[in-house]
Amino acid sequence: MSPKRKNGRSLRYVGVAGLLTLLVLAGSSTPTAGDDSQVEVGRQLFEHKWIANDPLTPGGDGLGPLHNADSCVACHHLGVTGGAGAGEHDVELMTLVASMKKRTALQAKAGKLHPAFAPGNDAASTVMLHKFGTDPGYERWRLSVLGFKLPANSNSEKAAEVRLAAADKEWGAPPVFEVPRTVGLPLQISRRNTTALFGAGLIDSIPEKVLLDLERSQDDRSDDLGGRVARTASGAVGRFGWRGQVGSLREFVVSACAMELGLQNEKHPQALDPLDPKNRLKGNDLTRDQCDALSAYVASLPAPVRIEPASPKDAEHVGRGEQLFASCGCTACHVPDIGNVQGIYSDLLLHDMGQRLSDPIPANPERGTALTVTEVQSSGSAYGGGRVVESLSPAALALRREWKTPPLWGLRDSAPYLHDGRARTVSAAITAHGGEAESSAQKFRGLDFVARSDLLDFLNTLAAPGASPASVAAVRTDSSGAP
Repeated sequence: MSPKRKNGRSLRYVGVAGLLTLLVLAGSSTPTAGDDSQVEVGRQLFEHKWIANDPLTPGGDGLGPLHNADSCVACHHLGVTGGAGAGEHDVELMTLVASMKKRTALQAKAGKLHPAFAPGNDAASTVMLHKFGTDPGYERWRLSVLGFKLPANSNSEKAAEVRLAAADKEWGAPPVFEVPRTVGLPLQISRRNTTALFGAGLIDSIPEKVLLDLERSQDDRSDDLGGRVARTASGAVGRFGWRGQVGSLREFVVSACAMELGLQNEKHPQALDPLDPKNRLKGNDLTRDQCDALSAYVASLPAPVRIEPASPKDAEHVGRGEQLFASCGCTACHVPDIGNVQGIYSDLLLHDMGQRLSDPIPANPERGTALTVTEVQSSGSAYGGGRVVESLSPAALALRREWKTPPLWGLRDSAPYLHDGRARTVSAAITAHGGEAESSAQKFRGLDFVARSDLLDFLNTLAAPGASPASVAAVRTDSSGAP
């Protein structure tokens, strides 16, 4: 299929009944993969506002029971449809942090909090802490995890105060924070910012060999690099997600449907419900044809554009900024082109970004990577009985600091930045770099005001597709570098 968005809108003016039929895709006639009609069906599904028992999910239960939004576009909209998500749409992940031995002992207790933690072959170490649930009782459960008790009268003034206090706590919390000790489990919450989908079809088309060659050629770009090709859980080459943990665009799309919206589909069940642990949906919310249409639409989203400076003076600033971007070493990882994909500014490899960007969830290791663990008992535990502290091998610790180099195309229209959205400005994102990127961050900090402004002016030309031209000089208000 073509990675560029189709211009045709052949279904735009069909009747409501006909459109519903196409969206359900229940008939035997299916549009050819990647053609205009299939892409249009995918667009309608992408923008559709889902509800419980939605008519577009005749085989399932519609939205939920757990979800973070009610549509794809609700989280993918900055710049234009398909863009990144604002900080309010950050996904929250809850991780059981303990040594392997202790974790096994804790899983029964954790399973009572959330069924995905329960002992068994599929026991998870991390579960998504969804923002919403179709069961009215879900809000009470979620607030209890965060240490808040919702009054019996959930419409009271006191309830409003509790909600506000919980929202303030989450908004002001550090990038990684512990759940209250009242829960009785060593749980940490971390976040993931919604990524833009522009040019995803192009990324999906990059041959594995090109990425492996980039991994091998790192020494030619910088002596500081030690990145690696991202891997899926099975060891295949990965491309999508903040750690490249997903191998294909279709897999990325349909797994997000299941986990973010509760739209179960083939091979991807909806999230387990802590209020109804034994419930399993017998049918699917999305058919294979619907998944194909959604994937075709996302693959059709065009690559971001580079805005031409509005004046010769701006062009001069941008040109100097692009040279500084390279001389600071940024292009060692933010490679301008990968194969035939131009202007991506990423090598799509995993790099150790330093302790400040460490996360309780490790990147997927290459097969054979050892994760040795030792137990150390310490007094004064918040969880009772002496807290267990993991002492991981250097290789295991590195996995917690590894992140895929995010493509910079569309940067201007995709704030906030970094994997958890902690950086509200581009300067803050750059200065947070550590590990393999520490030397580049130091060079950026060492630039004077004018030089730093020029570099940021260059980055401000990397805009979402369809973005209107604007003076790149506007970014100079972000030149201080203060997070």
